[in-house]
Amino acid sequence: MGGVFDRLAELLVDEVPVALATIVEGAGVDGPGGHLLVRRTTGDGVEVVGSLGDPDLDRVVARDALGELSAGRSGVRHYGEHGEARGDSVSVFVESFAAPPQMLVFGAVDFTAALVRVAKVLGYRVTVCDAREVFATTRRFPLADEVVVDWPDRLLAEMGPDLRRRDAVCVLTHDVKFDVPAIVGALTTSAGYIGVMGSRRTHADRLKRLSEAGVTDEQLARLRSPIGLDIGARTPEETAVSIVSEIIALRTGRSARALSVTDGPIHDRGWWMVSRAAVVLAAGGGSRWDGDGHKLLAELDGRPLAAHALAAAAGAGLDELVIVTGAVDLSGVLAGVVSEASPVAIKVLHNDCWAEGQAGSLGLAITHAAAVGHDAVVVGLADSPGVPPEAWRAVAAVEAELAVATFAGRRRPPTLIGRSLWDQLPEVGDQGARGLLGERPDLVVEVPCPGDPADVDTMEDLRRWT
Repeated sequence: MGGVFDRLAELLVDEVPVALATIVEGAGVDGPGGHLLVRRTTGDGVEVVGSLGDPDLDRVVARDALGELSAGRSGVRHYGEHGEARGDSVSVFVESFAAPPQMLVFGAVDFTAALVRVAKVLGYRVTVCDAREVFATTRRFPLADEVVVDWPDRLLAEMGPDLRRRDAVCVLTHDVKFDVPAIVGALTTSAGYIGVMGSRRTHADRLKRLSEAGVTDEQLARLRSPIGLDIGARTPEETAVSIVSEIIALRTGRSARALSVTDGPIHDRGWWMVSRAAVVLAAGGGSRWDGDGHKLLAELDGRPLAAHALAAAAGAGLDELVIVTGAVDLSGVLAGVVSEASPVAIKVLHNDCWAEGQAGSLGLAITHAAAVGHDAVVVGLADSPGVPPEAWRAVAAVEAELAVATFAGRRRPPTLIGRSLWDQLPEVGDQGARGLLGERPDLVVEVPCPGDPADVDTMEDLRRWT
């Protein structure tokens, strides 16, 4: 008996995670009160001190105690006299002397909610962090132990020194100004797992940016990117399972095929699995506008005109919403449009040369889409308040490199443009996607859509809508 508690005291002094199993009801070698001390050693080794009175019971309880220790949990488990799983003649209290493992998740996206749920089942204390206050809310992530509105480098400066081999950092954002600080900060910690989401194209681009930020090759080797095991995951929930499976495999040292060491596509995907961004062009000066201020700020049904198109594009649920501004500041409009019910990632780009035509704004969005790793963009206009989310989704769902919405037979935005055609877009002027539609009629797929595509150029146009 003394040997068990003497060893426990030594391990606690050294801050070594250890589990103590004690019979609280049932027969053991000494009746209730038998003790078994269990901890992991190097590699696959296990140290066991003491006994519960039966070698088979010892073996099963030791196994379960290690699982409880890994999750940082304590509780009573029930067994048969010889460790039978269906028995309940012996009750054993397993006490874990270790804090629950930590998981820091950067990026308040759809995948995050699924990962939080799965991580909590495995006993993690989960912290979700995103600098965007409207997305980082307890309402969206009710199972998270903590939701922090802050930049990742600041949170890691606070929590990083306490991260250990059992802890995990998962970077799920695709925003370059967010993921690089998160990764750089994570690499300064002792976290046992650092996983980063993104396509192979995104991963290659990210490695360049990290190298430019001073990250060494040795540090880069710690990254698990693309994140997760290659199990063919598609949904957020399946992806969460893929991620935690990789964390477990890395912790236990067991072999598993990780996406970071395989070649080829991450998904065996059909066209519906490509990454598409909604692009709203909102940079023009509105030269025909004869009302006060800028037309995009004019009120329509109690909201600024631009809010209608932005809300529709966000509501389409594509992989990202890219908004190109220019002549007028739309930050106030965005604050009113973005809501907890619309968790799509948003990127605002400013076109300093907006007066030179729509082509420049579209080119700015295309440059961003290429850097992020999107496969296609769906382009619409901020002054068309009657195009609903259903029209955006219908165009985005088409298996084509070039598609355009039709409303009662008339071609109008939104327009889908695949990656293979991006270098064929005009670089100057006001043609934008229209020029490509005219030059490549052989590729155009027309998509009948609901809604009214009429744009607002004058006060008379606005009065028609009201």
